[in-house]
Amino acid sequence: MSQFEPGRQDYIEAVRQYHAATPMHTRLGIAIESIEPGRVVATMPFDRTMAQQNGYVHAGTLVTLADAVAGMAAMTLAGADQNILSVNITVQLLRSSAASKLIASGQVIKAGRRFSFCEATVWAADDPEGKPLVKASITMAVVPPDSSGQKKG
Repeated sequence: MSQFEPGRQDYIEAVRQYHAATPMHTRLGIAIESIEPGRVVATMPFDRTMAQQNGYVHAGTLVTLADAVAGMAAMTLAGADQNILSVNITVQLLRSSAASKLIASGQVIKAGRRFSFCEATVWAADDPEGKPLVKASITMAVVPPDSSGQKKG
């Protein structure tokens, strides 16, 4: 059972819409596995287009996956008139991997009116020990929809 109350009754659908509206999630093949208030688990296939020079998953790919699950976790607690934007990401890259599938878990640690503080962990699906590849702390701003002030391109 979650320690958080969802920000709206249709929070699962809101997270699915947030996910579907994010082209990077689609491009990387991120798939939601579970959604609960304050927590989201997702998977992502790995192929060589996401690799760095030695064939391991590129750090940018790992950070994007961590950011995605943290954002979706924060979205579970956002109200119908709110959106989520990453404002700070601190990442620890713990080990390299060329696994064919990655799993990520994002959870809200503290939810506030203006910011949600989240953690994310990414690991290789085929690692029997489940050792994390990435641990991230991510601060999400809770903002009105389309409040960036930037034109969409």
